[in-house]
Parts: sequence; structure tokens; C-alpha cells
Amino acid sequence: MNERLDEVRRDLADDPEALALFELVKHRLRLSERASFTEVFRQYMHDHPAELADVYREWETVMEEETQEEYEARVAWSAVAS
Repeated sequence: MNERLDEVRRDLADDPEALALFELVKHRLRLSERASFTEVFRQYMHDHPAELADVYREWETVMEEETQEEYEARVAWSAVAS
């Protein structure tokens, strides 16, 4: 399972907002034999645009106060803690 999570993280490396959303919702995603975990997540983003919009808004607010690395570490930590 960790390999699949790492694959999604690599696939989303150029989209920090999507990566942040992934870290928050990865436990909700259902694996599929017909689609990669990244495809499953991209479908989740398509089906739940408000959640991605919330992450974008939070990202804009937070970027005024902390660096991208600090934000990503905080989001990753909150996803691990939940």
C-alpha cells in the first residue's frame, strides 16, 4: 500500500494543492483494479471540487504567513495524526 501512496505523491509532486488534498483524503479512497490510485484520486478531485477549492483558499491564506514547506509539513502531519 505504501508503494501506491508514494506513486501518487510522485505523480502529484508538481501540484502541491492536490497533494495536500490527497494527504487529507487518502484514507477515503477505494482502490480499483481498473484504475491506478492516482486515477482514483483524480476522479475524487473531479467529484469533489469544493474540497479542492477549500484547499486552494487555505493555501492562499497560509502562504501569506508560512512557507510552502512549512504548510506541506503541517498538512502532512495533520493527515498522519487523523
